[in-house]
Parts: sequence; structure tokens; C-alpha cells
Amino acid sequence: MGCLAAAIRRASAQAASPAHRRRRGRRPRRAPRPAVPASGHGRRARGRSEPAPPRASGARAAQHPEGRRGSLQPLCRHRRRPIVRGRAPRRRRKRRRAVEPSRPCRHAHLRQAGPGRTIEARAVGRRAGRDPQGAVAGWRVTGTIRQAQERALAIVNPVAGNGAGARVASRIAAEFRGQGMRVDVVQTPAPDEAARLAREGAADGYPVIIAAGGDGTANEIANGIAGSGAALALYPIGTGNDFARALGYPRRRRDVPRFVRDARRRTIDIGEVNGRVFLNSAGVGIDGHVAQRIAAASRMTGKTFGYLAGSLMGVATYRPEPMRVLVDGELHSGRFLTVVAANGTHFGSGMHVAPGASLDDGQLDVLLAGDLSRWSSLVALGKIYRGTHVDGKKIVMVRARVVEIELQRPLRAQLDGETTSAQRFSIRIRPGALEVLAR
Repeated sequence: MGCLAAAIRRASAQAASPAHRRRRGRRPRRAPRPAVPASGHGRRARGRSEPAPPRASGARAAQHPEGRRGSLQPLCRHRRRPIVRGRAPRRRRKRRRAVEPSRPCRHAHLRQAGPGRTIEARAVGRRAGRDPQGAVAGWRVTGTIRQAQERALAIVNPVAGNGAGARVASRIAAEFRGQGMRVDVVQTPAPDEAARLAREGAADGYPVIIAAGGDGTANEIANGIAGSGAALALYPIGTGNDFARALGYPRRRRDVPRFVRDARRRTIDIGEVNGRVFLNSAGVGIDGHVAQRIAAASRMTGKTFGYLAGSLMGVATYRPEPMRVLVDGELHSGRFLTVVAANGTHFGSGMHVAPGASLDDGQLDVLLAGDLSRWSSLVALGKIYRGTHVDGKKIVMVRARVVEIELQRPLRAQLDGETTSAQRFSIRIRPGALEVLAR
């Protein structure tokens, strides 16, 4: 007991000594700081009277026995999320997908390929009825080009679309530049000059010639580049735009540059009448007469009202003419309202003249309309927009490669809406003679 009491007294004495005693409610006095020399920049330099003890303790102190922190270690990254191969990617608006997107792990159509973690594209969600490149079944695809890497020449008809061509010519280059294409623009100085400009552009090495106008402008340019290897693209600003409809071009004008950029190069057939090329259709009879009336009415009233007025006046004033028609050697003679050789399905601003026609089948769909009265002509005109005009009696449809038409007097004919006159017409198909940019 005496030893324990002595130890307690010694501990009490140490706690009551001035060095260890602390009065309640007061802080202990700080020890005086050592003298610090001033630095050259006017600031006090930090210093310590003795080195600070190491902050690390435990396992970290064992790793750094000298008490200093080691170099930064790289962060531990998480593994990539697993890719669900059967799930198609969610489409995002206003975004152009690439083979290596900024966040490849977020796209299900990209998968890991090899230990180097390279990325390869995988097709997902292809639509039925299309080839491996996404082309429409039945089309001849001659190549999948990227127009953003090529030059193009745009030939603008300044009077197309009620004068819209003149306004388009000043901004068409900027519209295509926004899609990464380099486009040079030239305006036709006079009628029938587009063929010459297109021929010169193909000779200068332009791989794509853009027809900025209607079906007539596309017809002229096709006459200049057929067989040259240059591809025909469209910027439809005309009244009818039937050929653009056949190639799948969008109706909204602002969507055309992107369509042309992503389009594929395809080979189509073209027709020929007395050595002149046509794309959609060629007709002898009432459609040539109507085309002439439309041109005359449009000069007085504008193309919008002139198209309707010219069609009605042409139907009211035309009577069937005697013709001798040889269709692949088979003779058809009599009075005919019209004979139409169709390469495409539509003509005359939406008339579904040949519902079964194809641009690459190597044949022409020939419409033979016999001796119809004015009332029957008006009824057939209403049905032709629905494609139900062929009755198998007075209006028949046959397929052929060569059509010969002999007349008793010169008559008007239309080739893609443009008129010509002759007494004898020789019509034939030229399979695979033109390359176009289409869907």
C-alpha cells in the first residue's frame, strides 16, 4: 500500500507542476517562434526548428519509410460495359455516325476485334429486300462512292421553277459545302446550252454533274454525259421533277445536298429518239401537242397556271391522228391519240403513265391509246394519275426495245417535257448507258 500511495503522489505532483498544469478556461502559451530570415521576394520563408514528423502511418508509412509521399499512381479504370450484339443502336438525331465514334462503348453496332481493342463496323438492322450495301433490290450498283471526297459541277437553269434557278445559283455551292462537297456552279447562258456545258465538265474530269433545274435540264445534261462515265445528280427545282421522283430524291430542297452526298452510283437505261436521249418518256401525239400548249400558256400566265391551262386546252383541241406503229416488228395501224415510250413510271408532273416500268430492265413500256373521243380522253386523263388508265381495249401497254412511228404529216413529240417535230420517229432503248446518283 505504501508503494502504491507513493506512486500516486508522484503522478499528482507532476500534473500540478507548472510545466504540465493548465488553468481551466485558458489556452496554453505558445512557444516563441525561431527567427526566420526574409526571402528575396519580400515574403517570409517558411522554416521549422526541427523536421516535421512523417504524416504517413501504418501501411503507408511502411511503403514510404522516409515519410514523403510517393509518385501519383494511375487511376484504376472500370471494365467496359458488355455489348449486346443482338440489339440495334438507338438512332440519334442530327448526328453523323462514324466507324470510331467518340464513345465506342455506347454503340451496339461496334464490337471489340482482337487484343488491340480495335473497332470494326458491324451491320445492324438491315432492311429486307436490300443488298449487302443497302441498295434497292433489282438496281445495278456500279460503286459505293463518297461524294464528300469528290468534286462536282452544278449546272443551273436560271429560269427553272418560275425563276427559282437564279436564286438557287447564289447559294447552291454553300449548301453542298455544308455537307463536305466541293461544288463549282455555272449557269446556262442560253437554251440548249446545258448539254455543251455538261460535256465540257465531263471532259475536264468532273465525276459528278448536278442538274439544277427540272426534267428538261436533266434531259439536256444526260445528252451531254451519256457514255462518258460521269454520274448525273439532281437538284430538282422544276415544275414536274418526274425523273427525280423515279430516283427517290427528297421533295424538300434542303434535304437534297445530304441525299447527294450519301447516294450511290447506279447504272440505268436511257431512251433515244432520232438520236436524242430521253430519261423518263417520249410521246408522239396529244402529249407533244399538250407540251407545246403548256409552253405557250406558261409564257403568258406563269408555269403554275400555265400547266393546268395548257393541259386542258391541249385535250380540248387535239384529235387522234393516223399512224403506223411498229413495236419490235409488230404492226399497229390506225388513228391514235398518243403513243408513249416510257422508261420511267411518271411523266407530266405526276401522271402514272407506266406503273410497271423500270429504269434498268432493258425495255421500254409502250402505251398505245387509240381513237378516243374528247370525253373518253378527259376520263383517261383523270385515271392516269392513279395508274388505272389501261383498259386493254383502246388503251393497251406492251414492252419492246425498238419502236418505229410513221405519220402522214409532221407532228409534235415530247422528250421529258421538251418538244420536237418530225414525220418519222425511231425510238430505241440503250441499256446501262447512264450513271446516276440515286438511293
